[in-house]
Formats: sequence, structure tokens, C-alpha cells
Amino acid sequence: MSISRTTTPLSRRPGAVWTHGFATGRVHCLGLSNFAAWQIVEIIHLARARGWTPPTVTQFLYNTISRGVENELLPMTDAYGLGTCAYNPLAGGLLTGKHRAGQEAVPESRLAVNTGYRDRYWNDRQRGRLSGC
Repeated sequence: MSISRTTTPLSRRPGAVWTHGFATGRVHCLGLSNFAAWQIVEIIHLARARGWTPPTVTQFLYNTISRGVENELLPMTDAYGLGTCAYNPLAGGLLTGKHRAGQEAVPESRLAVNTGYRDRYWNDRQRGRLSGC
């Protein structure tokens, strides 16, 4: 289950996954993507209180220049025994070694053709970090 920007309370979002997915055998384990640590803990406690199978893995943005999960999320996964899966380990191509600060993105690279990666990584702050890689 991936987080969406919604005002629906967490307690109302995952119900169908558990009540239908697990019951019919179509879902065997639940993973969460892009949830904050406190939200995952809330979902774990909600699952336990309702007799549901709690999530077993979480996925998050993590690489050498995007390390925000180290303070709360990773300690929480250790405390609750959750598996972890990082995405964007090469920062959309920024950390491949083919890009240089002060230059344009390499033509046809992910940074050149994918606006999501370009918006997230191809900015002065992130490119300035290239000198340390």
C-alpha cells in the first residue's frame, strides 16, 4: 500500500486489503511505501487490535544524498521487525558517476528525460553534493 495525499484517516484506508485480500488468499503479506514511521506504527497497532496480519515490509526513498529515513523510519523498522526496501539508490542516475556539477544532464539519461527525477535531484543543492561522491 502506497501512501497518498488524502485526508482519509489511516484507520479507514487499509481495511479492504485485510478484509478482502487476506480472506480470499489473494494477499499473503502487506508492504507499505512512503509512509512516515508514526503512520506505520499506527497501522501495525490497528492491525493487531483488529486481528489482522500486520505489514511485514516498508519501502522508502534512500540513497547517499537522501537519507531522511535514518532518524525515525529505520530505527522503527528495527524495533518492529519490518523488512526494508530502498528505492532510488542511485538518485535517479545522479550517483552513477556520469553526471557532473555545473554541467547539463547527460542526454537520454533518466535525469534528462524524466521530469520527476530531474525535479527531485537535478538542482543546485543536489548537484553540489556530487563533489563529495
